[in-house]
Amino acid sequence: MTGLSFRKQIQIVLIISILFRFGFLIFGDIVPVMWDARRYVGASIGLISYIDSSGDVAFQTEDQDRERFKHYTDKYIQGEQIEWLKYQPFTLTEARNEIFIGGPLYPLACGLLMTLSPTNDFFVLRLFNMFLDLLANLMVLWIAVRLIGEKSAIIAGLLYALYFPFTLLTTMMLLESSTTLLMLVAIYYMIRGVDEKHNNYFLYAGLASGLLLLNKPTALLLVFPFIASFIWYAKSEMSYRMMIPKLVKFFIPFAIIGIYWMSVASFKYGELTLRDPSYKEANLRQSSNIIYEGYDLDKVEKEFWKYSITEHISNDKLGYVGLLAKKFERMWSKSANDFKKPYILSSSGWEKVHLFLVLSGLIGLILLTVNNSRAAVWILLIAMYYTSIHIIFHSVSRYSFNVLPLLFIASSYFFVKLY
Repeated sequence: MTGLSFRKQIQIVLIISILFRFGFLIFGDIVPVMWDARRYVGASIGLISYIDSSGDVAFQTEDQDRERFKHYTDKYIQGEQIEWLKYQPFTLTEARNEIFIGGPLYPLACGLLMTLSPTNDFFVLRLFNMFLDLLANLMVLWIAVRLIGEKSAIIAGLLYALYFPFTLLTTMMLLESSTTLLMLVAIYYMIRGVDEKHNNYFLYAGLASGLLLLNKPTALLLVFPFIASFIWYAKSEMSYRMMIPKLVKFFIPFAIIGIYWMSVASFKYGELTLRDPSYKEANLRQSSNIIYEGYDLDKVEKEFWKYSITEHISNDKLGYVGLLAKKFERMWSKSANDFKKPYILSSSGWEKVHLFLVLSGLIGLILLTVNNSRAAVWILLIAMYYTSIHIIFHSVSRYSFNVLPLLFIASSYFFVKLY
């Protein structure tokens, strides 16, 4: 693309991104709506039921409650249906409770689209995810050009556009695409607010950070690496005193959203909380189980839900350290393609691409930290945040998804330096 303007180059990258994703959506082997996706779609039905009371009738048994949920799925999900596999379909009560586990934002968007779409609801939701992912691709370009320049930005954008697991997950009705977009929007506006010395950009960053509270449990504390990265990035441009009004602007929408949702969740559960309070303990218990290697389990050994977590760890400290190492390896060494889907390359080919990009990103991050720590801090702290959370709590390959766009920026920096 030598000789083209940067704007034209961005347009070409986005066209490549659209074609790559739409090609898989039309011709690829799409994963059905199942496993975790069933929970978020179920939560969408739960939200719809608050507006449409046609199936929200009195019930006495669990089967009757399950029929209430079926009433809404029959009414609002046309075409492809949820694959429940070994799980029973939700009751309406369970579907509503899912809102307080994953968060209400993504189910709210999906529920709105399902009520508006006359047919093929899941195809429409996949198109929506593709749109979110395309916006995230654009954010990667805009962030990279401010941090490391135009050449690296275009390479980072192409890496994002052609990395198949991003495309695959847009077809799976999960929280990764929406969370990545909101995270990148918050980072972009904080960077832009410093570069252009415009305080109102911090309102947009705070709004995106507040929406992250409503979107995914592991995004609840992203505000801390955001603020730490901002302080490091801005300290050469302004005094700490000058940072205060920017942070105030950031926290206004963040606090409004957080307080509102905390009030809703706390009223439901009778204690101060942002999520179902049993979720955190259950997640930590499952993720700390040495025997079953920290997997999210449906069948566990006797007394699993009663023994002390600290005693379980202290009785096998070496085993627990090994478990942390396994969860780190599980998160970073494999691409998010658990179903071994091919697309242009075989699934093993995409595994090699993934490892190459992660390793090049690590080298690039080291080089960037040495040469430009202001730029590197955003990538470094977000990567440390997600890695820390997922080696303690649940860890699978797709949980690196939210870090990889930033890591690809580091990869592109390495490639340009190498050239």
